[in-house]
Amino acid sequence: MFPTFFRSIQPGRFARAILPCCCILASQIGCSPEAGSPIVAQVAGHEITPTELRAFGARLPDGIHEGRSDAQANEMVLDALIDKKLLLAEAEAQRLPDDPGFALELTAFRDQEMMKLYNRLEVDRHISISEEELHEQYQAGAWNRALRLSAILVETMEKAEELKAELDGGKPFRQLVDKYSVDATTRSWGGDTGRYLTKNSADESLRTLFALSAGDISEPLPFGYKGRKHFAVFRVLDEMPIDLNDVREEVEEEVFGARRAARRVALTDSLTRVYQPEVHADGAGFIAARAAEGRIELSEKEAARPLGSYRDGTLEAGTYLSSVLHKAGPGTRRQLTDSTWVAASVGSMLTTRMLMAEALAMGLDQDSTVVKLVENERENLLVSLLRKINVDNYISVDEEEAHAFYDDNPEKFRYSEATIVAEVLLNSAEEAEKVKEQLEAGADVEQLIEAHDTRGVHSENMGYMRLDRYRRVHYPHIYDIATGLDVGQVGGPIKVPEGYSVFVVTEQQEARPKPYNAASVKRATAYVRIDKAKRGYVEYVRDLRAKYQVEVFPANLPAMVVDGKFQADG
Repeated sequence: MFPTFFRSIQPGRFARAILPCCCILASQIGCSPEAGSPIVAQVAGHEITPTELRAFGARLPDGIHEGRSDAQANEMVLDALIDKKLLLAEAEAQRLPDDPGFALELTAFRDQEMMKLYNRLEVDRHISISEEELHEQYQAGAWNRALRLSAILVETMEKAEELKAELDGGKPFRQLVDKYSVDATTRSWGGDTGRYLTKNSADESLRTLFALSAGDISEPLPFGYKGRKHFAVFRVLDEMPIDLNDVREEVEEEVFGARRAARRVALTDSLTRVYQPEVHADGAGFIAARAAEGRIELSEKEAARPLGSYRDGTLEAGTYLSSVLHKAGPGTRRQLTDSTWVAASVGSMLTTRMLMAEALAMGLDQDSTVVKLVENERENLLVSLLRKINVDNYISVDEEEAHAFYDDNPEKFRYSEATIVAEVLLNSAEEAEKVKEQLEAGADVEQLIEAHDTRGVHSENMGYMRLDRYRRVHYPHIYDIATGLDVGQVGGPIKVPEGYSVFVVTEQQEARPKPYNAASVKRATAYVRIDKAKRGYVEYVRDLRAKYQVEVFPANLPAMVVDGKFQADG
């Protein structure tokens, strides 16, 4: 049976603004408290002071009070905190802090924050990087060059290995491209990808290419093509230099990461000699055998079985499984059948315990920042768990509701409008300006692409790019300019990592409706579920207002928002 709060659900005005933190409801106004003890409100026996209210308001998202008067904004902040107090009171009444999953999540969060602080104090602050080290890594790490590539793309590793052997035997690259490459566009260009690949833009699997020189041929490498795994043999056509300042941040991160990893290893090694962690192979084998049988549940005696030990204690099977299986998927259960994997994860947990012991010895659990973060996370977890149990678990959406949403909201089910451009990529601003002049004079863009360069295959034709809101993140500057141009107009030059981009708009595509297919059903169902959950949550908090006593003293409400701006210091 559904709870009563699903009857006649009406969202509150503040709920629409700051869900899931709060909803706006009429407050009961009481008498002012005694002088000398200012209280803004009393909620379920708890007092809200101006100081607490200001601190709470400072944590709300920026701009949440936009469109409201200062008085309305101040009331909104108070209502948000009242709602949070009510939710926390109900969470305590339902004994949610005793939930094992809640305890695990909160402990994991606390440990994570302590480890962050421990690493900053014991690892990061001991690392410094010189300009010499940066320049050395810039050279050694191949950050100083971009590679122009040609590729033979095939469907299997076996075929790629055959082609590599033929290339090593002297077969011309172009001949094998024409005969075997499955990518028609690059095949027509002799395999040329039309792109200068930088280390920063390369997938991890392609970074080995930077060990090659112009003319070298790579080993077969995995390569995604049309949503499927393919394999490619690359040839380096040429390269161009990249200035250190263009990749300084990436090089610094790489150097710092290597230094951090080395210091962590040294620190862990030194602590290992002190704590002497030991994985019990028989315990790991026991867990793997039980998992293989599909019997993860343990008796009290089995749960107490030690899987590993260290100076300060043991890691028991029950504790280990609780941690590993919390929010685990099928993949984790499969891994548990492998005793080697179990032993490695036990060893990792022992290392974490060892580091945690050091962090606790330093008193990091009492650090004011950590304490505040943990308390805030505790409240957030309790509110989320309360909402899940009392609202979200009661939400259901049938096909009729999903279809009705699709029919009533056509703007949410449309393919994005897009701008199609043909791009020419040049090595210098001067060359780019000349090409722009040629395009504006009516030159054929495809001939210019063939004569110069372009950035890869963006459609069936080399050099053509589809720019829509999903691709804006990849080409922000080009997108912003191109969407304001008419068909036939020229944009650029724009500085991009590979050089200077000049482009002509070839088509402006309007948005068009999506069919009511499986993807649309899934999207519509999600929208309806979210809307129901929001409205149900508002009604649930409204019921809590009726359940618990709420008393507000408006005379003590501080002016937190003045002239539309939050006053952090009062």
